[in-house]
Amino acid sequence: MPVLGFSFAKQQVRWTLIDGQKSTPIFVEKDKLEYGAGLSPSEISVWLKRNLLEVITRTKPNLACYRLAWLYQTQAQSYSLVYPCAILEIVCHDTNVPCKGFGYQALTAKALDFPKGVDVTAHCTALLGTHPPYWDNQQINSALAAIAGM
Repeated sequence: MPVLGFSFAKQQVRWTLIDGQKSTPIFVEKDKLEYGAGLSPSEISVWLKRNLLEVITRTKPNLACYRLAWLYQTQAQSYSLVYPCAILEIVCHDTNVPCKGFGYQALTAKALDFPKGVDVTAHCTALLGTHPPYWDNQQINSALAAIAGM
């Protein structure tokens, strides 16, 4: 079952497509999408909808998942951390792809059925391998969101 995981950050969208089972996930592909500074909220929304629709349409996941960011303090941060989640939910609804959001508490070793006490980012890399460029915590968070949905 292909699952597409997303992680959102300032002016960027990270996504990772995985397949297989939760205990034996298989890396398929990943990417980092970036938009420029200075876009208005409307321009960000249009950019997100177009690009998220393109990813969903091309990868054809059975499920899309995203990591929720709880900590933001400015309106500008909300455009990078909250807008994308809402736009993704709309795109998934329009394409009949189920969508789930996961907070940090859902991305722990216990919640992911990883071995007790393991570093989740290191274990995720051990399961999926390293996929440069930019196989960093932000990219790994998108993979963890996908694993959480399996």
